[in-house]
Parts: sequence; C-alpha cells; structure tokens
Amino acid sequence: QPLSARLNGLADWTQIDWRRIGTTLGLIHVQGFQHADLNAHNLLIGAHDDVWVIDWDRGVQRSPGNWTDAVLARLERSLRKVYGIRCDQDDAKNAWGSLMDAHLERLKRG
Repeated sequence: QPLSARLNGLADWTQIDWRRIGTTLGLIHVQGFQHADLNAHNLLIGAHDDVWVIDWDRGVQRSPGNWTDAVLARLERSLRKVYGIRCDQDDAKNAWGSLMDAHLERLKRG
C-alpha cells in the first residue's frame, strides 16, 4: 500500500515504522541510486512494514553526495501536498525525524 494511503485516517503517524523507511532510503542512497520523483505514492509499505520504492523510470546511479537532501526534500514536499498542515502536528514531526535519523545513520555506515 502506498505510504500516502497508509497515512490516511491514522490518528498517530508514528504507528508506521518511519525508521525502516529511512533505513531503506539510506541503503538505496549509499549505493548511489537517485530516485527522480520520490513521493508519498512511490513508497509502498507492506503488511509487515516492508518498504519498497517504485517508479524508477527516470532514476539514475551516481556517486553518493548531497543530492540525497533534494530527494528527501521532494518526499517531504509530497507529504505536505497531500496532508498540508497535518505534517506540522507533533506525531508527524516525530515520524519525519525518525526517518531522517535512520537515513543519516545508514549513510554513515556506508
């Protein structure tokens, strides 16, 4: 199910494993894969919180670098586009922080 759909109606966004999403994105990024349009519809969350990234038609492989910031900013803009000010609630901020922390940890491990 797309992340965008999983978030629909959730009273507490921290019910989703945002660390797993961040770790998955970090693993992809450390291998140099840049998604051209990472958004809340291109992240699929499985029944056991498995994470898949889809729609790689314009993706590229390149040397790791600060381009990862732009990819994550695109994802954050996507969440804001779908959910607006809901993204400013404490649980949503905590969820995003968990994603970012896990992403950074995975990048540092290489």
